Amino acid sequence: MTFDPDHCIGFDMETSGFDPAYALQPWRVAQHKAWATSLVWMRNENPHAFGGLRPTLDDMVDMLHAARVEGRYIVGWNVQFDIQWLIAYGLGELVMKVKWLDGMLLWRHARIEPEYDYNRDQKKRYGLKECVRELWPDEAGYEAGVDFHSWDPAVLAKLHHYNGDDVRFTIRGVKHWWNVLTPAQRQAALIEAECLPTIAAANLNGLVIDTLAARSLQAKMVADAKAELAILAPDGMTEEVVRSPTKLAALMFDVWKLPVLKENTGKKTKKVSRSTDKEVLHELAFIDPRAKHVKQYREALGNKTKFADAVLKSVAYNADGRTHPQAFVFGTYSGRVTYASKQKQKADAVEIEADPDD
Repeated sequence: MTFDPDHCIGFDMETSGFDPAYALQPWRVAQHKAWATSLVWMRNENPHAFGGLRPTLDDMVDMLHAARVEGRYIVGWNVQFDIQWLIAYGLGELVMKVKWLDGMLLWRHARIEPEYDYNRDQKKRYGLKECVRELWPDEAGYEAGVDFHSWDPAVLAKLHHYNGDDVRFTIRGVKHWWNVLTPAQRQAALIEAECLPTIAAANLNGLVIDTLAARSLQAKMVADAKAELAILAPDGMTEEVVRSPTKLAALMFDVWKLPVLKENTGKKTKKVSRSTDKEVLHELAFIDPRAKHVKQYREALGNKTKFADAVLKSVAYNADGRTHPQAFVFGTYSGRVTYASKQKQKADAVEIEADPDD
């Protein structure tokens, strides 16, 4: 099935939860703590939209069934997020049988390729609202005053209308950027799109964490840090010092009189600061064994934070025995996948380089 921009289904969902942050966490559906508040889908820009407020499973199935039977791609904006919700509602099998395409990724193909042009738009935001502001500035601001989490019927009706606008602009944006792409870029985008439901499923399922192993690692890192500190404390080392590059540099170079092997120049201040990075500590270890213990002390503290504390905190928060780092397709100028692990309220959602999920 090839993509025809005049023969597609536009789609978007709005979501909420008992905590507004849950609106970005589709795994909360299984916990009955999050839900879809609005579903809108339509064929091309047909004024007749389907779906509804508090959409049912049948509403979602109808869209997926129409796409399959009519041979249409379903298009969205950062659509892998919305796909997660469909899978969370138990529709994974149907989702995998449908062709998907993401307008945001088409825009990225149009702007970021070829690679030597990347610097031009490396900090650009690729959210739907940015697309509307760029292509149809008179329509910008249509999202003003939308409340994503109210139970008031009038407010929900406004949210549903806004969701319909999102879908219409998504279809228009997909058509525009598809027509801008070269044949090679179109082919790349379609190949890339094949992974969208798989990435969405992986994001939803997350990573199962062995909490006993994480706590064991946590205890080991605490013991390792204490052992290193016991060696260094007589020479003025504290946890506060080792966590501060400035204070650590003062201790090592001013008090211990170790040689400065590397100097870093700040990009903004142009102020020279003496480096205490791991390469420097490795080299200094051949001169003074305390440098080796500094390196090992800092690594123990850092590994405890990154690989034990943060993971256990994530598992406790998610309440499903998993952590859910979110993979984003085409996260770099070269097309590689990137990951993010922060959850925010949907209205302030970020992805890749602070692009709103829209």
